[in-house]
Amino acid sequence: MTLRIWAMLPVLMLLVACGGSSSSGPASSGALPDHDEPPLEDPEQDNPPEEPSPPEGGRLAGVVQKGPFQAGSKVTLVPLILGAVDEGARVLETTVDEQGRYAFAATGLSGPALLKVQGYWFDERNGRFSSEPITLRAVVNVADGKGNINPLTDLISARLQAALAEHDDDYPAALQSTLLEYHALTGLRMPPGALDMLKGFIVGETLDVAYYQEVGLLPMILSAMAQGGMEGLAAAREGFAAGGAENEEARAFWQTMWTGYAELIAEHNDESALLTHLQGHLSGQYPHASGEAFPPYLGGVQSLLAGYAPSCSPGPDGSHSEHNRRLCLGGDGQSLMVGGEYGQAGLYLDAPTDASYRVVVQQSDPVPNDAPVYLESVSTGNSNASLYEQCQNHGNCSVATSARRQGSRMYFRIRTGGEARQVRVYVERLGDGHPQQPMVIAPDRVPHHGRAGIRDGGSTPPLTHSAYATENSFSHYFFYVGVGDKTLVVDNFLCGDEVLPPAWGMEILLAKVSGQGYETVASSPGARNCEGIRHDIVAGETGLYYLRVHPDYERATGTQPSSVSHDYRIRLLPR
Repeated sequence: MTLRIWAMLPVLMLLVACGGSSSSGPASSGALPDHDEPPLEDPEQDNPPEEPSPPEGGRLAGVVQKGPFQAGSKVTLVPLILGAVDEGARVLETTVDEQGRYAFAATGLSGPALLKVQGYWFDERNGRFSSEPITLRAVVNVADGKGNINPLTDLISARLQAALAEHDDDYPAALQSTLLEYHALTGLRMPPGALDMLKGFIVGETLDVAYYQEVGLLPMILSAMAQGGMEGLAAAREGFAAGGAENEEARAFWQTMWTGYAELIAEHNDESALLTHLQGHLSGQYPHASGEAFPPYLGGVQSLLAGYAPSCSPGPDGSHSEHNRRLCLGGDGQSLMVGGEYGQAGLYLDAPTDASYRVVVQQSDPVPNDAPVYLESVSTGNSNASLYEQCQNHGNCSVATSARRQGSRMYFRIRTGGEARQVRVYVERLGDGHPQQPMVIAPDRVPHHGRAGIRDGGSTPPLTHSAYATENSFSHYFFYVGVGDKTLVVDNFLCGDEVLPPAWGMEILLAKVSGQGYETVASSPGARNCEGIRHDIVAGETGLYYLRVHPDYERATGTQPSSVSHDYRIRLLPR
């Protein structure tokens, strides 16, 4: 089957390459008396005051951002023992430079430590420095030599300190456990202390697309936090430490980010225009070095954080005949009346991210048996629109969309010739990504959980919907392998006691991407067991990969696509 990623190749060609100090004591020079009299005694000579020696080793440097902090802002560093501040340790201090960076030439430390910064920050929304100072924290590993500070590092800092106590100061293990909750709350995958909104992109490098996606979105996320208010950060930090992703204070703070994000989008019409505005102010104040630029746009906040955004508002009920009822992904859906005096209901869905979707209509109990309910996918928002797909049932039924780009609008209609009844309508996401915009994942950091598509087909003729169903079933991904000797595992589907059609299977295709196109690396026609597929990526095979996952509907049920759907998991494990 043809792999349709050519529209992404201009971006991919940008992304893919071919391939201690010392110290001495105080000097004592000066002439001795030229006679035999003893020199005058110094009462302090026997117990001179001890001067602290400058520390040796343990260089630490990074950037301080919400946006970048003003030059002269004070940065302090103190070691942690089992996650707690070492009260007897010396507190080191330095200041931020003109680029919003700090550096300790030597700290004398090698393990976990707490960084704090206080000062004014550059507001990339209006191009000037803030009128009020703020304080931010980050828990770093001095042995890494680098660590950045931003509101996201502050958010996880108290929980990371607690994790250090649980893991006996094993920083990598503590960070990994913290990132699992961080991902569950925010949808973000990269360690926030690795992100730098001024990070320069160099054309021709082989780059981690997941990292550069989050770097590109960092100005929008942090600006949205400021727009929604930073007052709740301290409470969110402590709440996240105590209750993780389910803590109400942490969830409320993340909700303020989405509120601020919606306000920013309203000001700038779309995400691309907003990002251009923010980066314009940043580059004016902090120009890149020659040959560097901001990374390419690799998908927006909603695309990256799909499933973490709050459910949209259904809006007013409006007319039943017009397509003005808004469907929202997630949540409990909405209830409405159809049939009898209520007539039909018209609905629409604006795709929140690049993906395909399923719309489900669920009838209330008891279900009237005088006539079935029809759920139809139609081409435009009018009563005479062409029919794309239809299902009819006295109970529940669903229709599905083809792969959709973020923001594209789909129309649906519910009707019945029978008596009035109440129905509930909700939306689920099916395949991830789009052929021209695959979803960027980081399976080495966070396992990705996807779903193989589903559709009913109903009364639509097979010749109309067979190829359409195949398109519904596709999930498209990009992921980066920076270090070889990894094993890609796609599994956790077809498990348990499910009864499957004899010929049903999961199709998986893996391809290595370069500036010239792609090369198929592995394929698995009709994988049928819980284990799925395993493919080793050895040293020398690092770079950008494309992965496609979809169920083989056609072999399973002939002309009628299967209505079975399965979740699956994508991981990149050490060999």
